[in-house]
This record gives sequence, C-alpha cells and structure tokens, in this order.
Amino acid sequence: MITKIEIYPKMLPLKSDFNIASGNVADSKKGAPHIFLKVFDDENNYGWGEARPSHRWSYETFETVVSALENYIIPELIGVDEFDLKTIHKRMNNIIANGIVTGQPIAKSSVDMALYDLISKKMNLSLRKFLTSNSFNKIHLSYIISAQNPEEGSFQAEKAIKEGFTGIKIKAGINYEKDLDIIKAISEVAKDLFIIVDANQSWDIPKTIKICKELYYTNVKYIEQPLPANDILGYSLLLKKVELPIALDESIYTVQDLINHIKLDAINALVLKISRCAGIYNAYLIGRIALENGITLIGGGLTESSLGMMASAQLFAALNISLPVDLNGMQFLSDHLFKYKPFNKTYIELDDTPGIGIEPII
Repeated sequence: MITKIEIYPKMLPLKSDFNIASGNVADSKKGAPHIFLKVFDDENNYGWGEARPSHRWSYETFETVVSALENYIIPELIGVDEFDLKTIHKRMNNIIANGIVTGQPIAKSSVDMALYDLISKKMNLSLRKFLTSNSFNKIHLSYIISAQNPEEGSFQAEKAIKEGFTGIKIKAGINYEKDLDIIKAISEVAKDLFIIVDANQSWDIPKTIKICKELYYTNVKYIEQPLPANDILGYSLLLKKVELPIALDESIYTVQDLINHIKLDAINALVLKISRCAGIYNAYLIGRIALENGITLIGGGLTESSLGMMASAQLFAALNISLPVDLNGMQFLSDHLFKYKPFNKTYIELDDTPGIGIEPII
C-alpha cells in the first residue's frame, strides 16, 4: 500500500544550451527543471521517479508538474495498492482529466516510474526483467546535433565520430532556411553513422517531400515528426509521397493515438518516450502494439537525469530496441545528484541490480 509520496523539485546545472525548432529547451544560465519523486509503501520500501518538463516541448512546466503532484495526484494515491497499476493510472486520469492528449503526462510519468522502481525492487528483479524475461542489456546512444549552419554541423559530427558514437540525431528547424544544407553537411562527414533528422513539427508537406527526396540516397534513415502533431491526415498523405520512413514522436501519446495512425497508414516508426506516455505502464503497451504491427521502435527522452535515462534504457531493453536512442542527459546535464561508476558516453550496459538500478542522493 502507498503510504507516502515525497517530491523534490530541482534545477540541474547544464554543460551547454540545447535548442530545437521551437526554441531553447535547456538554458545553461537557468538550469534544467527536474522534479524527483519518492514513493513509500507500508513497509518503508521506496522507489524513485522523475519528471522533466519543458515548456518548449509541451504545456507542462516546472510549476504545473509540482502543483499537479502536490494538490491532486499524490492525495489521490495514498492508501492504494502499489501493485495495482491499472487502478493507479485510472485514478490519476480521473483527477487530472484528459484534453486532446493525456492530462499532465509528464507529472503522471514520475509517479509511474517510482512505482515500477518500487515494485521491481520488491520482486528482486531489474526493471527490464520485471517487464520481460529476455536478456537484452545494451542500449546504444545517439549524439544530438543542433546546429545553426553547415560548418557548425560538420564540427559537431566530427566530435561525435571521435567520441565513438554510432548514431546522430539532427535537430532541424533551428535555421529553417538552411535545414537541407546543414543535414547534408553532417551526413557527408558522418557517412558511416545512423542518422535521424528531427524536425520537431517545424516543416510542412512540400518541404518534407523535397527534403526526403534529397536525402533518400544519404545515410539519413528516418525523418522524425516533420508536421504538426495533430495532422494525422497530413502524415497519411506524406507516407504515400515519400520513400524515406517517417517516425512519429509528439503525435503518439496513447494506445488509441497509435491505433488511429496505423489504421490510416500514417506511421512507419515510433519514437517511444516514457514521459510522453504518462509512464512505463502505457509506454510498454504502446511499444508492444507497435512491434506487433510492424512499426519500428526508436527510443527517446527529454534530457532526463541519470534516473530517467536508466529507466528509459530498461524499457528499451525490454522491447529489444537496437537502434541508437536519444537519451541525451549525459550530453547536456551536469548531473550532480548521483554517485555511480561513470557511464560510457556512447552506450548503456544494464546489469541485474533490482529496480531501475540507480537513485538520486537527496
């Protein structure tokens, strides 16, 4: 039974700014907002979760996550069986209702993550072994490039190669007029690397078609979220016009979102994120349905700390995601809340430590 939930709002220092098409999602002068959450059961066992809001990515902010947790979600969950995840998600969805998308998914994901950490610890299983019996345990990481011009893009690509990365994610739309030149410059430098171009909803159909045709014979493998998230008919049309696969991110919050896109032939690949799906409970189900319908799975995150990064890695391992994933916390955060053996920059190797496998020192 859940007896207590504590929250710890923090601003984590950054090594550098992080920009996407909509603007700065991580300002090195201000730090990055993170809300850590600790769930206790009636035997004083506990699990840790994390929320990483960004007002550039969604409507959830540092303030709304804290308020939603303190005033609505936490009081609703005290006394509930920690193993009854279906009821817990039903209660969270009743107290914070859905709009067009899941209501406050980032806030809810922190509770869900902490519960999975607690439950899998009590079962003496790593999170991935709690989810599935497979032994997949290595997750390769992508290097994130957000460049203003081709020269900057080439420089960052060279750095990624020197550091041993096998994948790159290019954040497009930062310099809209030079997108194609920047992507081509990076592709030419990083000829042997796996590349995804993430437009973060900043393109229209004509631009996407043009760029896909130009990039078809390069090593760019996927175009991520080129159109606005709610343009399902646009994606259905786009997939009939281009041969380069289109991966969706912000379009897919729920199982129903995924089913709708599959029915309309509007998706080739899915970028799976715990925070967008309101937690591991939904993300794992969405991932399984995607795989059963021939949809390629790609992993992603929101500049989470080592806690969120490890939780995502555990989920991705349970789903056998072998393509390099976008878990970029190590690249941008000065992560000072954890004591652990340093991670390799280019991959995460998971052991059998029960739970997520890491916790903050707060």
